[in-house]
Amino acid sequence: MSNDAQALTTASLAFGEEELPLVPVDCYLCGSDRAKVLLNDPPFTVKKCDSCGLGYVTPRIPESHLHLIYQTEYFKSQSASDFGYSDYTKDKLGYLKTFDKKARIVQQYLKRGRVLEVGSAAGFFLHSMQQRGFEVEGVEVSQYVSDFARSEFGLTDIFTGLLKDAPLAEQSFDAVAMWDVVEHLS
Repeated sequence: MSNDAQALTTASLAFGEEELPLVPVDCYLCGSDRAKVLLNDPPFTVKKCDSCGLGYVTPRIPESHLHLIYQTEYFKSQSASDFGYSDYTKDKLGYLKTFDKKARIVQQYLKRGRVLEVGSAAGFFLHSMQQRGFEVEGVEVSQYVSDFARSEFGLTDIFTGLLKDAPLAEQSFDAVAMWDVVEHLS
């Protein structure tokens, strides 16, 4: 899809007092515009690319507006069945158990080193890796959960913002993790 076409929005999504623009997208992997509809849940559609088989959601909220979604209300939602989590940080023990399993998997391939987590949320994975002796850094768009990670686990190396704006030195990590992130990218 051309940049001009991406700039066109066909719909918007009510979000609190805001209207979030929605941008139709083609396959994220190969760029094809040929796809089968797997699920239609207006205003969103899940498609499977005819060319490469990737499943993806269209339309998308543009990068310029993503930070508006991942605020406190996303992680402490009054209607989690429709949006976000009922209380992400309150479920700390369950998430620590989940991310500890993921940390063990990573450690099978990397015994020590520097790990970056993109979309580090409340720091559960980073904490698990740090407990195993790894140096850790995170990038998280939500101020609410990045503050929680700093205060709860003492994780001081979390940049709050977009990955493209993070002050990260090139080739300075031995591993990069992105748990439950790709589907949120535009």
